[in-house]
Amino acid sequence: MTSYLVTNLTVTAFWVLFFVLNRTRVLGRKNVGTEPNTLLLSNHQSMLDSFLVGLAAFYPRSLLQPRLLPWNPAAAENFYRTPILAWLADNWKCIWVQPGRRDLHALHRMIQVLPRGVMTLFPEGTRTGGTARWGRGTRVRGCSFWRPGRG
Repeated sequence: MTSYLVTNLTVTAFWVLFFVLNRTRVLGRKNVGTEPNTLLLSNHQSMLDSFLVGLAAFYPRSLLQPRLLPWNPAAAENFYRTPILAWLADNWKCIWVQPGRRDLHALHRMIQVLPRGVMTLFPEGTRTGGTARWGRGTRVRGCSFWRPGRG
């Protein structure tokens, strides 16, 4: 219950900041599915990306459907530096990923939670300074959403 309250209070504050005060727009939200086992893939620009991608995709539906709040693999060196950040990360559905990124425990946890929910992943594995190259010459800017079975 604490996780649900903390996450939704935080998400609501981010929503006001980005979508009311900053007037951020989301295009194509209707294309994002709400079924379990959904991956949200994005370029990684800042530590807030995983929360903002989930917010853009599912808020305010996530208030009534908490399973839509995405799981977020989080770098331990960023999100678990202080007790306050660690408490927030645990309540924001973060999955601790050890430095070096060869963390089998984190991978096992991701395999456990994805079939029952949504997860945000950053295929680059690190933050980039702008547009990143994916695949064979394809350039992606901002967010890309992919759902299993939709190609």
